[in-house]
Amino acid sequence: MVLDIFIPVPSSLVNTLADALLGLSHGAFSAWAGMTLGCAIANWVGSKAGTPFVRELVGQVELHRAAAISKKIGFASHVVSRGVPVLAEASTVAAGIVSYPFRKFVVITGIGNAAIAGNYAGLGVYAHEQKAFLLAFAAAILLPTVCSLLYRFAFRKS
Repeated sequence: MVLDIFIPVPSSLVNTLADALLGLSHGAFSAWAGMTLGCAIANWVGSKAGTPFVRELVGQVELHRAAAISKKIGFASHVVSRGVPVLAEASTVAAGIVSYPFRKFVVITGIGNAAIAGNYAGLGVYAHEQKAFLLAFAAAILLPTVCSLLYRFAFRKS
């Protein structure tokens, strides 16, 4: 899950299937730990390597604008975006770029990741108990879709 930030890993499927094999508590913890460590590393990379690159790409004015938006909707945005494909990964690097406080970021994403990991674990364990691989696969696709829709609804005016 740590690599999901930098390479395309179907994290929802990996988490759901791992949770089916590891069980509820071990599966949820391993998914949470992997996602949260990945977020911390991506934030650090964004803070160290991202700022000069983004400043050259979009300019100082846009960088300041991104920082203002992050401060305005940061907490809610970081929690809600955890289950949204691509946005979850991009938001972690962006938080580092705009110098979002690291400890606060890890706590916030950790909370969001706990909710996602718990859902994946419950779905994975249930699918395993029912001997229904297709149910696990469907859940792995459905959860990110629902999160994407909720994110769009929550931040449609932002």
